[in-house]
Amino acid sequence: ILNYEIAQRYKVQYFNITPISREAKNDASLVADDGLHPSGEMYTRWVELIYPWAEEILAEWYMYLAIIDVILSRLLK
Repeated sequence: ILNYEIAQRYKVQYFNITPISREAKNDASLVADDGLHPSGEMYTRWVELIYPWAEEILAEWYMYLAIIDVILSRLLK
């Protein structure tokens, strides 16, 4: 997949939402009332795919921020 290769080249996380998007062909609940855009349900499905990764990354950042906070509080005493 070209998108995946580009993501790899630039070292960014890639999520393949295409299988979920293709389900809209047989599931009208995944398409907005305008018949063109994703529905809230489809966005929810995309988030369910991405959320575990995002949660892990944010947890790591919170840990680093906590460490930085401890270091700064000791330095500024």
